[in-house]
Amino acid sequence: MRVRNPETFYAAWASSAPTEAAVDYWQYYAQAERSMTRNCSADYTAITKSMKLELYTAVESGTGGQVPAFVNVITAEALTNAQVASYLRLPLSYYQYYGFAASILPFCDIMETFNDTRARTTDNGGISPAIASESGIVLTHNITAAWYAFLTGIAEIDYDSIPYTGSDPTQDYSWTWQYCSEYGYYQRGNPDNEHTIESRYTSVEYFQANCNETFPFGDGLPSTPNVAAVNKYGGWHINPSNIMFSSGEYDPWRALSPTSIEVGSPNRMSTQYIPPCNVAPANNTVFGILYKDAVHVSDMRALLNTSDVNHQNFSTVGFSSPVNPEHFYAGVSLFQSALEEWLPCFGNGSYGHELMRQY
Repeated sequence: MRVRNPETFYAAWASSAPTEAAVDYWQYYAQAERSMTRNCSADYTAITKSMKLELYTAVESGTGGQVPAFVNVITAEALTNAQVASYLRLPLSYYQYYGFAASILPFCDIMETFNDTRARTTDNGGISPAIASESGIVLTHNITAAWYAFLTGIAEIDYDSIPYTGSDPTQDYSWTWQYCSEYGYYQRGNPDNEHTIESRYTSVEYFQANCNETFPFGDGLPSTPNVAAVNKYGGWHINPSNIMFSSGEYDPWRALSPTSIEVGSPNRMSTQYIPPCNVAPANNTVFGILYKDAVHVSDMRALLNTSDVNHQNFSTVGFSSPVNPEHFYAGVSLFQSALEEWLPCFGNGSYGHELMRQY
C-alpha cells in the first residue's frame, strides 16, 4: 500500500509480510522441517514419500482407545491419495502460529517413543536406554515400524485442547478468493526436495482444483492465479521508504518476504539501521528486524495482560498462542525510533515536532 498509495500511507510496520506472490509455494513447509528435530524430520519425510492408505489402523484406535463412530474400513479405503495426504499433514496444522516446540514436538515425542513418553530413560533423567534414536525409526528399525509410530501419533495427539477461536467462514471465503485469483501460495509437496514433509499428492493441480470447485460459476477466477498483479509492486525486491519489515526466523511465510533465504530470492540482508525519512534503504538491504526462533507475526500476538498468563483473553487477542512478548517489545522499540526519524518530514513537519515534544 505504501508503494501504490504513498500519499495515503506515510509509514508502516509490516509484520511477516509475504511480498512475493507465487503459484508454486512448496517452501512453506520447508521452514517447519528446518525447525524439527532430525529424527522426527527423517521419519516424517520417509512416511510422506512412502505414502500408503493405512490411516484406518490409526483412527480405529482413536484417542483414549475410543473408536470414532464414523470410522469403518470401507470409508478408509475410499480415501484418495490427496485426502490421505491431508491427514498426514495434521501434525503441522498449528505450526505457523505456535512453532515447533508447542505444536509438532508433542506429536514427535509420541511417534519417536512409540507412545511411551512416560518411560524413565536417559532422555529424561532415568537410567534405561533411550527409546527414541537420533537417526529416527526408519533407520533404526524399518519403514513399517515408522508407519505404525506415525499413525499412533496422529491417533493419540490431542489438538482439540489447543485454545483457538476457530475461523470465520466469511473471512475464509475472502482469503480463498485472494489466493485463488492473485496470490497463489499453493503449498504443494515437492518430491524433488529430499527433506520434504509434504506429500507429492498435494500438488499444484490439487490446489487449483479446489479453487475451481470453490468458485465454479465463472466469477472472474483466472485459470491460474495472476501473480503479476501483485509482483508489479516489487515482490521480493520491494523497497519502499518509511517501512519497517519484521519476520520470524522460522516463519513459513518468510520464504516470500523481502528477507527470504530461499533459492532464487535476492538474499537481501535485514538491517536495523534506520534510513532517513522518505529514503529507501541503501544497498538492497531491508530495514527491520528478524526475530530468532520466531514464527508468523510473533510480534503482533503478544498478550500483555500479565494476569492472563495462558493467553485466553480473546477480547484482546484474536487467537491465543504461547508467544514471547520479547518480540513485541523489540519491534515496538525499533519502530518508535524509526518514527522519530520519519515523522518530522510528514506534511508540513508539525506532526513530527508535536510528537518529539512528548520525549
